[in-house]
Amino acid sequence: GCGNSEPAEEGKCGDPPSKPSVDQCPDDPDKIEPGTCGCGISDTDSDGDGTPDCKDECRDDPGKTAPGICGCGIPDTDTDSDGIPDCEDGCPNDPDKTAPGTCGCGIPDTDSDADGTPNCKDGCPEDPEKTEPGDCGYGIPDSDDNGNGTVDCKDNTEKTGEREIIQPVPPNDDVSSSGCFIRTFSAEPAFFLKFSENLF
Repeated sequence: GCGNSEPAEEGKCGDPPSKPSVDQCPDDPDKIEPGTCGCGISDTDSDGDGTPDCKDECRDDPGKTAPGICGCGIPDTDTDSDGIPDCEDGCPNDPDKTAPGTCGCGIPDTDSDADGTPNCKDGCPEDPEKTEPGDCGYGIPDSDDNGNGTVDCKDNTEKTGEREIIQPVPPNDDVSSSGCFIRTFSAEPAFFLKFSENLF
């Protein structure tokens, strides 16, 4: 009996009676039960990720079981957390851009003065009329209203009568009421006097 040298009757001592094995896949020589993939289909897991090939859309990629956005073999990583995976992000480390644009990754394409030229390319980012300082600088137009070839911001002449005249006048020189000089002026002017020839 149980616990001694005598043979026990089948079903005694708490052991269920043995049953003959039943092949649940009689037409599949490699399986006796369906497993995950079913009879006739191997439960092989080529990439060792715990999902058999029959259920794995990326059977050679242990990091994915479906192609996702980037496809098998390429992770759907989003380094800058902007919602666009690196595989489709032209600026994978810039959360504010997905393409370099005009200024490049890491530099915004901001156009502060709305002149159509982004700040990164605009020498006068706060002046909508200029993209370079030019002769007059920020906020001052390089206009030449009298057409004499000198921009207004640097032009000390005045349009009077027939033509423009500019004369240097040194300190302490006397000037007649007509605007003419009484004596010869210095070669190095301290300031300028504007007058018209047609006043003579």
